Amino acid sequence: MKILTKKNLIERWQTDEGKNLLKDIIQHLRKVKTLKGINGLEKFEGKFDLRGVSFPKTYSEYQYKGKLITQVTGSLSFKNVNIDNVDFTYADLQHTKWKNCAFSNTKFSKTQLEQIYIINCSFENILFNNSRLSYSYLNIRSGKKSGHFKNVRFEKSQLNETKFSFPKFDNCLFDNCNLFAANFDGSRFKDCKFIGKVNSPWFKKHSNMEYEPNLIFNRINKKQFMNEMINIDFSEANLEYVSFDKNLDLSKCNFAPNVKFEKLKTIETELYAMSE
Repeated sequence: MKILTKKNLIERWQTDEGKNLLKDIIQHLRKVKTLKGINGLEKFEGKFDLRGVSFPKTYSEYQYKGKLITQVTGSLSFKNVNIDNVDFTYADLQHTKWKNCAFSNTKFSKTQLEQIYIINCSFENILFNNSRLSYSYLNIRSGKKSGHFKNVRFEKSQLNETKFSFPKFDNCLFDNCNLFAANFDGSRFKDCKFIGKVNSPWFKKHSNMEYEPNLIFNRINKKQFMNEMINIDFSEANLEYVSFDKNLDLSKCNFAPNVKFEKLKTIETELYAMSE
């Protein structure tokens, strides 16, 4: 069996056969809502082989200081789709939008996921390895639902400046990820572990951000969704300016013995933690 390089995996989608297969995949996802039953879609190590795929995007051009700048303005949108047993290694899913979808038993390795838009989706038994999710909305709410992450491993991945509402994180691992300015908002954590540098993310007791139109019929009492921080292990984490809401109960968290807490006068509603 021929071992395909990253270049091979990407280029196979640029052939006429690959382009036609991608059209079938997109159409199938929108109509049938799964990847099952697509002619020509093979599996690699037991997973649907979408390695190297790049979902089409829309672009706009403008002039800046005499130079022509090309900017991505959008990509595909999916709703109520079931993504199960898929390998997205080296794939490009940037700017895609997913609402009320279910992801399971899926691998994102060295995957481009920047500025992806996730609304109330479930992620179970997922690996994000060396993937870029920067500047994305990751499980913002749809009404009273905000999705969940269960048995998800984030390894050496970029999560800087990501935004959440109040999804559940159950038995998840953050291993040496870039969490700079990640706003977990009211995300509800249980049985999770953080390893390595944890720089400047936000954890709150209740969600207070609004990422969709604050229409009268869409307003909810967010205080009914509480982050209890149950059995959260920071013992192998190097905390730097991590912001915990002052009302957040951290008694069920495990910190390294050298961690100290300092309340900054400039933001009295927050509690900052840093390691010596």
